[in-house]
Amino acid sequence: MPKARAVVVEVLLWIITAFLAFIFFRQGLNKFPDHNGWARAFANWHFPVWFRYLIGVLEIAAAVLLLWPRTASIGAALIVVIMIGGMATHIWWGRPKEVFHEAMPLVLATIVGVARRRRMIFKTLAPVAALFLAPLALGAEIPVARIDMIGAEIYSIDQSHSHVGFAIDFLGLSTVRGAFNEYSATILYDEAHPERSSATIIIAASSIDSGSQFRDRDLKAKFFEIEKYPEIRFQSTRIEAKGNNKFLVHGNLTIKDVTKEIAIPMTRTITRRPDAAWGNIRIGGNGGVLIHRKEFHVDAGEAFNMLSDDVNLEIEVLGNRFNYDKWSWAAKDKPSIGELLFNTAQEKDGAAAAAQLRDLKANHAADYNFDPGQVGIAANRLMQRRKVADALEILKVATELWPDEPGFHARAGEAYATLGKREEATREYEKALSLNARGTEAMEMLRRLKGA
Repeated sequence: MPKARAVVVEVLLWIITAFLAFIFFRQGLNKFPDHNGWARAFANWHFPVWFRYLIGVLEIAAAVLLLWPRTASIGAALIVVIMIGGMATHIWWGRPKEVFHEAMPLVLATIVGVARRRRMIFKTLAPVAALFLAPLALGAEIPVARIDMIGAEIYSIDQSHSHVGFAIDFLGLSTVRGAFNEYSATILYDEAHPERSSATIIIAASSIDSGSQFRDRDLKAKFFEIEKYPEIRFQSTRIEAKGNNKFLVHGNLTIKDVTKEIAIPMTRTITRRPDAAWGNIRIGGNGGVLIHRKEFHVDAGEAFNMLSDDVNLEIEVLGNRFNYDKWSWAAKDKPSIGELLFNTAQEKDGAAAAAQLRDLKANHAADYNFDPGQVGIAANRLMQRRKVADALEILKVATELWPDEPGFHARAGEAYATLGKREEATREYEKALSLNARGTEAMEMLRRLKGA
């Protein structure tokens, strides 16, 4: 009888083992395509692509190891750690119900591991857990930003660490180099599928700097005619993936009264990551393209033909999303209204914070630092924590109290878009653009929201 029971147990153990091996081998293979549900899920969780590949390799390895009794406990340990990591990820992103999806494999793997070799599973668990949890901890620190409706995150440009320059030949003797020092830009970036990203940049033509004030005076007045044409603008229309982080960015370049389509070869140099100093989220790339200035009417006549018609545009971009947890409350002289609102929203909810904002602004404005920027920090910190609905309650009141602040309307637009409310998001971004005609974020978001 005991022998028969042992046979039954062994058969059941092999059935469980085969089931787990099949499931995890298939799941591991599904981690590698870049255009399926796993790719989108890992992108939404803000894990780098290499981490998705790593999990795929570990799952396939676990499946193979399970099939040999002497290594089954190692495979089981891998599965246990992967499942625990999956549970931690779901809890971190506020989806505790999803934890139950990991429960059954975890229990079955534990049964296999303990049955095959009790001690080995504990020896294996520690190093594998360290391998898995290190990237998980890194990902957990990254602020949430993705808007599912448009499939992208909003990035501004770190102008202090970016470069928009040019190089032009002078009489075949030397190369004149320069840059534009004032510009604004917005990138709607999809880490998993960069070819689905888009960008708008507006450059102040008056900010041209070639290293000579006399030459710059002529460039501004005679070549670019900045009084008449103060802006240079580029808007992407499509992006082609060329492999190995190489892309061809097609778009419309407007200089003076001419708009022409150009294609800029770009290289992604920085994948989505937090910087070491502030935890700001960074992306980056560089590239360049040759254009002919006279095609854009950048010409001051024969007297200036010593300059070549060929101009090399040089671009280096560092995109940025601020980590608002590092922004300080200005409470030296008076308590910050932003800090109070943030704490109220955390302890209660956004509706309570919004009511508090309206009441204190009406009845106790002199008692607090009511700088709009303090309210903005509170809203952005909440959005960063994925408490978008709470942030929106504050922003609704902020747009009433400071109706001419384009930033509040833009943030309300982002909140509505994140919550899937297209009409309301469009309304707020249109208002933001009406208040700031050069607002590149509003331009980019309206292109997406209206399906342009």
